[in-house]
Amino acid sequence: MSVTTKIMEMIAKDSSLVKPHVKVLDISWLNWDAIKEMGMEKIIFSKDLTLTKHSDVFLHNRYIMHAFRECMKTFGQKNVSILSNDNSKKY
Repeated sequence: MSVTTKIMEMIAKDSSLVKPHVKVLDISWLNWDAIKEMGMEKIIFSKDLTLTKHSDVFLHNRYIMHAFRECMKTFGQKNVSILSNDNSKKY
């Protein structure tokens, strides 16, 4: 079973899983340790306008890049995903 299929099954059971729980200026404002302590196990980023300002610029500044690396260090690379509306690109 693909990761996407698993995610869709989870969403079908509990749609609150995909609703934003925190609103910040950008991901550099997030405390990944605190988020993990709250019980989060996996992080899914929407690439478009979350990690980028423009669709052709990925992780557009050093603060975003640092925050993304900290997230992966906290949760582990296999527990951090990036989704995009642009099906022509793979991340």
